[in-house]
Amino acid sequence: MTTSVLIAGAGPVGLTAALMMARHGTPLRIIDVNEGPTTLSKALVVWRRTLQVLDPALPWQRVLEGHIRAERGLFFDSGKPIAELPFESGDHGMPAGVFIPQCDTEQLLTEALAEHGVQVERSTKLESFEPGDEGVVCSLSTGETLQTPWLIGCDGAHSTVRHTLDLAFPGETVDQRWLLADIIIDGDAPQGAAVMEGGPQGPVALFPISESRWRVIASAGERAPGQDYADPTVEDIQRVIDTRSAMNWTIREALWLGQFGVNERQIASYVHGRVLLAGDAAHVHSPAGGQGMNTGMQDAANLAWKVSLVERGAAARSLIDTYQAERHPIGAAVVKYTGRMLKAAMIENSIVRSLRGTAMHLALSVPALRRKVASALTEDVVCYRNSPLAGGGGTRRLCPGDALPDRVWGDGLVSDALRGAEALHISDADAGPAQLGLGGFPIRRVVDAALVAELGGQVLVRPDGVIAAMGEVHISQWVESLSSKAH
Repeated sequence: MTTSVLIAGAGPVGLTAALMMARHGTPLRIIDVNEGPTTLSKALVVWRRTLQVLDPALPWQRVLEGHIRAERGLFFDSGKPIAELPFESGDHGMPAGVFIPQCDTEQLLTEALAEHGVQVERSTKLESFEPGDEGVVCSLSTGETLQTPWLIGCDGAHSTVRHTLDLAFPGETVDQRWLLADIIIDGDAPQGAAVMEGGPQGPVALFPISESRWRVIASAGERAPGQDYADPTVEDIQRVIDTRSAMNWTIREALWLGQFGVNERQIASYVHGRVLLAGDAAHVHSPAGGQGMNTGMQDAANLAWKVSLVERGAAARSLIDTYQAERHPIGAAVVKYTGRMLKAAMIENSIVRSLRGTAMHLALSVPALRRKVASALTEDVVCYRNSPLAGGGGTRRLCPGDALPDRVWGDGLVSDALRGAEALHISDADAGPAQLGLGGFPIRRVVDAALVAELGGQVLVRPDGVIAAMGEVHISQWVESLSSKAH
């Protein structure tokens, strides 16, 4: 029996799970079937809510450094501008998002993980496993057999973990072919913006990777059953830009040309005894809005502290069930609304598109609606107010289950207080719980009466940046409840 948690898959989701567990000193191993990390750009944006959950172990400034701040979305139809959606909000100190290629995201996570003495074990595949009440017996491609207390499946859409458990993956496949290209361009490009274009031939999306490097995604029509398609050529992508885009670009170089399809699926449960699933292993959906990688990384941050606390013996095993209660509804919502976004973007009828454009222009002219749409994209709206873990207290603006605000405070942000800590208590007196759970994580205390007044009461913050309880009495009750359930 090893005491190390085993994480299968070293993409952004697996690396996030590993980093957040390593932060708590939880013994772990992370394996990946590939010889090395990806060199491809793949997922291109890290939204603010993901920056928040990473920030205690990977400060958002490191993610932004050398990359593009996501400031706005630009919408066109048949080359004509329809609307602009600002992503930024004065209520926040962190960027709304960062346009950063997945290979760079993985590198930053890997470097942060190495600072905790953990290395990814490459060229190592999870061949099979056998779950039990006290652990999971795993067989690796290296010939090693081990028993781990927890197996975390972060091994993607074709997950070995999901297939071994024989889990249904209900949903649908969108009968549409999509072209993908990473290109170096000559021509003027909008700064800090994602560009969405509509037209009779279907949608085109453009995302910045650097000043002159852009991602192009374009609908290529319905996929005929059983037919194989060649990857697009540079000429194909140039034709898309010339005929379906408002951008006056010439392709100087193509770095990646490919195609993909869209599936919208989710498993019924993320928790199967001592086997947990996260990211694409648990849910896949439309790339609309860039929600996929972000949702998976937030899955990982949610489960990591819970597994670590249970492994320490500081909380009951039932704490793991709250991972399902909190994250499954989020995944279901993402599958639903990204599917709706994709269907809306795929409208080809000119009259319906014209009505869509008018409605979008009018809606995004209203500040309150603009903020609502932007908050959905940046995932600021994600909360666990209905979670069984949401303690008492709160105000109209801030409640248990919400993220700790990242508003400017003093020389930094309120959320800076959680950096390098395992949990946080913002108090107006130097008293309160010292540990999260019975013998669990140490709680950093920040004594600041003015901040307490600003927030609407004392605040206890979980390791994933979520407010657990507010008010002295409710905080004590929350911590006592967590500890009492451990024994």
